[in-house]
Amino acid sequence: MRFFLVACLFLASLPVPALARRDPPSPLAALLGQNYQSIRLLRGSQNHLLAIAKVNGVQAVFGVDTGAPVTALNVNSKQVFGVGPVPAATGLPSTVRIGREIVSVGMVNDFEAGGMRFGLRPVALVDLSRINDAKLFLDGRPKAMDGLIGADFLLERGGILNYRPQQLFIRTGKPALNFLADKLPGAGFIRVPMEFDQGHFTIRCVIEGRPYRLIVDTGAFITLVDRQIMFRQGINGVRTPLNGETINGHRHPVFAARLRDFIIGDMRLPPVAVGVTDLSEAWTRRADVRPPLAGLLGGELLAQTSAIIDVENLNLYLSRELTRIW
Repeated sequence: MRFFLVACLFLASLPVPALARRDPPSPLAALLGQNYQSIRLLRGSQNHLLAIAKVNGVQAVFGVDTGAPVTALNVNSKQVFGVGPVPAATGLPSTVRIGREIVSVGMVNDFEAGGMRFGLRPVALVDLSRINDAKLFLDGRPKAMDGLIGADFLLERGGILNYRPQQLFIRTGKPALNFLADKLPGAGFIRVPMEFDQGHFTIRCVIEGRPYRLIVDTGAFITLVDRQIMFRQGINGVRTPLNGETINGHRHPVFAARLRDFIIGDMRLPPVAVGVTDLSEAWTRRADVRPPLAGLLGGELLAQTSAIIDVENLNLYLSRELTRIW
């Protein structure tokens, strides 16, 4: 289940801040070597990371979304891309549950991105019209997202996402086998182990002295914390003009709060502003999971920490030197 921000009209009209500018290429490509090939990513109008792809030979725009458990295509565009139902002979399910909703699964015959062809690809057919404010301007015209590259694809392809230089590396040869864990700490990064749970990449953190987990979510414009958890700690926040909307269309108000004690891995962050909202539909609640999930680690903190998300080896790397993005 995914959770997206829907901005008020005045916010949508604001220019994209400095974060939208592409940084110089990082040395990560040289570090990974010939076993990985990169897909250049672009920034959308709400700072989502977007990839130019082709679906059955037709150009498409896909958001790279580590918070989406499965790769998805806009159900309203399936005829444009010639996407049909999953053939019975494949043995794949014809439907999949996303949050509280069951959606159909379609089959892409040819999926291409970054000059790489990935062949057959099952996709969840989801109504993305509610989140299509995350537009990319191509030739001066806005182009809405056609789909999402989710956790399933990133795991299958050994994805490594370099957040600020806007690069998605896909393994084409031998796996790195935790190679980055030996190299990046010496370059000023800390390693934060991730866990893969219920289709989500999660990391452990401490919020105001209490242990929690956060979903690493490149699809979230800002970091969000569940309002119920914040309320229990006596933090209510201030109402903002933003609303949060689930992929099922349920909207919730977003409040702003300041965390004074926020630790991710071994890294204590300075006081940071986060969004606070109802995240009850963002994941399945399980009483046996400890520490509990508290929210989404979103784009602004991933950018400030120059995050590198190593999906294959389940590691998140954060730079100790924070970068100002606003």
